[in-house]
Amino acid sequence: MHERSLAKKILQQVEEILDEYPGQRILSIELEVGPMSGVEPDLLLSALAEPVVSRLEGIRFSITEVPLRAACEQCHTEFVVNDFLFRCSECSSSDVIITQGDSVRILNAVMTVESES
Repeated sequence: MHERSLAKKILQQVEEILDEYPGQRILSIELEVGPMSGVEPDLLLSALAEPVVSRLEGIRFSITEVPLRAACEQCHTEFVVNDFLFRCSECSSSDVIITQGDSVRILNAVMTVESES
């Protein structure tokens, strides 16, 4: 299950964010997952819910699934790729580049300043 190793990497990135902002706490993280990322969103959420170090406890993770999108190198049309058919919807060229949906990304983090007692 590579979702578990991916979850570890995401949590490392979250720790790096916390290192950049001492005294703050992360409330939630929104991730973006595309169909060509090879990641099963439910398995990733499950892996992220496993016990972690105390400063990461309680973070709510959510996943936004995005469509696979491409851009035609010939006519510059951007389109949603259906059924993994990499042909331009406008000119039928197969000279396309993927522009979205082939990765997992952290979209945003909601943080709060911890009060000092």
